[in-house]
Parts: sequence; C-alpha cells; structure tokens
Amino acid sequence: MPDIILKSVYLLGLLLAEAFRFPQRLKHAPVSRMEAMVDSRQSRQERLLLIFLILGVWALPFLYCITPWLSFANYYLQNWLNWLGIGIFGFGLGLRWKAQHDLGKNYSSTLTVWQDHALITEGIYRFIRHPIYAALWLWGIAQPMLLHNWIAGWTGIAAIIPLYMLRVPREEAMLLEHFGDLYRQYMKRTGRVIPLGRRK
Repeated sequence: MPDIILKSVYLLGLLLAEAFRFPQRLKHAPVSRMEAMVDSRQSRQERLLLIFLILGVWALPFLYCITPWLSFANYYLQNWLNWLGIGIFGFGLGLRWKAQHDLGKNYSSTLTVWQDHALITEGIYRFIRHPIYAALWLWGIAQPMLLHNWIAGWTGIAAIIPLYMLRVPREEAMLLEHFGDLYRQYMKRTGRVIPLGRRK
C-alpha cells in the first residue's frame, strides 16, 4: 500500500482524536467552568509523560508525514500488515470516541476530580475501567504498521508504556480515595484495559 495513503490515514486519526476532545474542552473552559476542582495531582512527572506522549504520537509522526527528514529510518511491511494496522487504528479511534462520549463532562486529560465528579460505570465502562488507555495501546500497536519508520512508527508505544505504568496506579489510587468502596467494588468486576469476562 502506498505510504501516502497510510500517512493520510494516520493524519486523519490525529484530527479525529482532537475532534473527540473538543466538546470536553469547551465544557471545562475557564469561562464556563462552574464546578470547583476538588483534587488535581499534576506533577513534574505527569507533565513529562504527557510531553513524551505528544512527541511520540503527534509531533514525530506529523514531521514524518509532511517532510522527508526521517526517511533514513524507513522500513517495509507486507500489505496485509498495513490493512491490519488500519483496522486496529480504526478500532482504537472508535473506542476512544465511545469512552470520551460515555465520560461526558467527567473527562479530563489530567489527574483531576471535580466537585460534581461522577463515577461512570455504564457504556464501555461497564466492561473496562480505562478504555482511553486501551485505545492508546491500540494506537501504539497500529502506529508502526501505518508509519514505516523506526523513529516515527515506534515512538508512540515507547511513550505509552511509561505513561500507562506510572500514571494508571496513581489515577486508581486517587479514585479509590474519592469514591472508596464504590470504586473498590467496580475494580473487582472490571479489568483495567481488557474485560474480565464476567460482570455483576
């Protein structure tokens, strides 16, 4: 499959991912924010992880798609892997949209709890606790199948691994602190990013 098609698919995915976040950004814009921030656990580590993620899934892939500067690190994949990558990428984008839609105004790109923050356990959250992270994993797996470049293709998963390993435990500790037994019971019947195969 021509690289231009695969690059176009990836760039379209970037645009769609940003479009999914736009309604939540409006809801939490400073001029329209009515609820008080109860807890925000921003840290230097948190900011570095997010910067690394932006670099890995946005900046370097975008540079690769619009310039020849990283072409020295290109490789070749068979066509069936390109199609597999498109499928995984599309599924990941759909999962991300569903997760953000189900969260509604509870969505935040940072570790934040609002005064009227609700624990969402329906929709996709009935099956997994962190579908946005699951979508990120799918994105990271698909990225090297779409962008045939050792730098632009693989920096996504390189950024997602530390983000997931370091951030999710902190996020769950924060939710346990705020929602207590309600979240503890929710943890027992759901998997983090893969369904447990049983529900109550």
